[in-house]
Amino acid sequence: MRWFKWVTVMRLSAIGLSAVLVTPMGLAAQLNCGGQAVSVEAATPTERFSVPDPHSVSDPLSNLVTDNVTGLMWMRCPWGYNIDALSRSCQADSGVAVPRMGWKDAILKAEDPAGDGSHSQFGQSGWRVPNIKELASIIEHGCSAPSINSEIFPGTPDEKYWTSSPLTQGDSISEAWTVDFQLGVTAKENAKYAGGGFDPISGVQFRDPVVRHLVRFVRDAN
Repeated sequence: MRWFKWVTVMRLSAIGLSAVLVTPMGLAAQLNCGGQAVSVEAATPTERFSVPDPHSVSDPLSNLVTDNVTGLMWMRCPWGYNIDALSRSCQADSGVAVPRMGWKDAILKAEDPAGDGSHSQFGQSGWRVPNIKELASIIEHGCSAPSINSEIFPGTPDEKYWTSSPLTQGDSISEAWTVDFQLGVTAKENAKYAGGGFDPISGVQFRDPVVRHLVRFVRDAN
């Protein structure tokens, strides 16, 4: 008899817990992780962001999104990627041979992301590499591979991205923080450059990055 009462209580408790998990608020907060619905509360819900026209890939502004919580404007694709008109997701730009770069190269690329001397892209200037807190603010812990809101940042490669936050060793920068969007975690990466070949004209030695990663640029919305 006591055993029966214990089972009954446990069943009722389970039913009560289920009711909490499937409340209307919980349903409204469902995530879309790479096309698969996940019933968890979103850390970065779609409603938190503003995209001028997410379905108009011909409009340059569709490549931008504003986070209404942090006040940051993001490029929806990492540098070297563009929103494809057919898939409506980020695809590697055929005109960019190597979208992954060293840490210092990423910092410099942010100053003129289009590479045309305009110091702007998509009609906006003031781009920079996000610091670790800024980049971590768009991690979606309810998703993995990639750990990001795939509706706002479609087709995001699930790999590591540079931040502008360095770790110093003496007077030099030896490592910098990255965010891994496969698992949604931060990690330290080698930011050093090693000597390579020599330019046959100038005689200057090339210095190649020890590690290359993608980068997603950000700016202040206002």
